Amino acid sequence: MNPFFDIFLPLGVLLVITALLIKLAVAPFHEWVADIYEGIPTPTALFFATIPKISNFFILVRLVQNVFEVFWNVLQPFLVLICIFSLILGSLNAFKQQNIKRFLAFSSVNHFGFILLGLIVGTKTGIAASFFYLAFYIILTFGVWTSLILLTYVSTRRGLQLYQLTRITELGGLVNSNRGVAFSILLILVSMGGIPPLAGFNAKISVLLVLIEKAFTEPLGGLLPIVVLVALISSVLSVFYYIRIIKILSFVSTAHTTKNPVIFKIQKRSIGHFFGIYVLAFTTAFNLFSFLLFLV
Repeated sequence: MNPFFDIFLPLGVLLVITALLIKLAVAPFHEWVADIYEGIPTPTALFFATIPKISNFFILVRLVQNVFEVFWNVLQPFLVLICIFSLILGSLNAFKQQNIKRFLAFSSVNHFGFILLGLIVGTKTGIAASFFYLAFYIILTFGVWTSLILLTYVSTRRGLQLYQLTRITELGGLVNSNRGVAFSILLILVSMGGIPPLAGFNAKISVLLVLIEKAFTEPLGGLLPIVVLVALISSVLSVFYYIRIIKILSFVSTAHTTKNPVIFKIQKRSIGHFFGIYVLAFTTAFNLFSFLLFLV
């Protein structure tokens, strides 16, 4: 083969894959996503957090597994490094965030690090585990962003006003003002943290089992066992920052977290409770289904 193609053709393949990874907002190409989520309205953020991620991941898998299959020896080490960066930087950045939108942005970086774990295995089982994780991640993401959309009306000293939630501490006392939405968010966060027997646990364990099997049968120069260790540490760390939010919305009074406390209410209380119950039922049904599927 021409030496020109030996050098520049793999480089071109890496650039194409990098373009898709930027769209997926995985580390180290993730800095834009937090600023975008913070600066746009919550309904628009819901769209960008779900639909584009699905299509871009489908394209990425198709390119890696079919079109660029001959370059797998180059792509696999590259994707392994992307996974490690995403798991580490996603967890560390999410842990220190005070803005709810920026927190969800960095949390998505960590989740896509887990989703890519199945892809780097390079088998059909690994791909299936990644899509399994992606399906439930999209459902849970839709649930948490939809719950935030419900919190656009607040009762203040000036009456009922439109308000866009910004800081995590503003969720304090939500369990007292709207239990339906609060419990929906709580259940979704527990699932995102990977606590059994909810969907997040089943999704994470399915990806990790495939990765562990591959790591100790056909190790990639010792890198895959390192990825397993990083993924486990990242999973444990993620539990703490999800529990922090659960603590705030369940046990912390709004008066202790904001100078001018606000109480979130839905303009029509019945609609708010109905939608909260809908999110709860929708999430719980898929959680139970995934748990039964995992047992089978």
